[in-house]
Amino acid sequence: MKIDGLIDRYIQLRDRIAQEKAAHDASVAKYKSGMERVEVAIMAEINAQGVESVRTEFGTAFKSVATSVTAADGEMFLQFCRDNDRFDLLEKRPSKIAVEEYKAANDDLPPGINYRQTVTLNVRRA
Repeated sequence: MKIDGLIDRYIQLRDRIAQEKAAHDASVAKYKSGMERVEVAIMAEINAQGVESVRTEFGTAFKSVATSVTAADGEMFLQFCRDNDRFDLLEKRPSKIAVEEYKAANDDLPPGINYRQTVTLNVRRA
């Protein structure tokens, strides 16, 4: 098969996957909605009982807390860390953009950096 046929076939398969996924998502939407309503009812019961979990013969439901922390104002937060010597509030990690800029400008990486690039194939519709 020539390259134009391969690309055409790839796009056809990708489209089929998207169609199947959309059909699947539509078919399970009512079940997900039902699960959400049951979750609300279970949470209401757990809260009414004043407990963190409930064990039944069918399974255990329990509450958990997910926490997300982001900086609303990065400069203000960094200044707070400097002013109060609270660098423990920061995480250390390299900035991908800054490392790439450094690499481009210096034809080398900063010391102590692991750098990996992976080549992937992307196909766009004409």
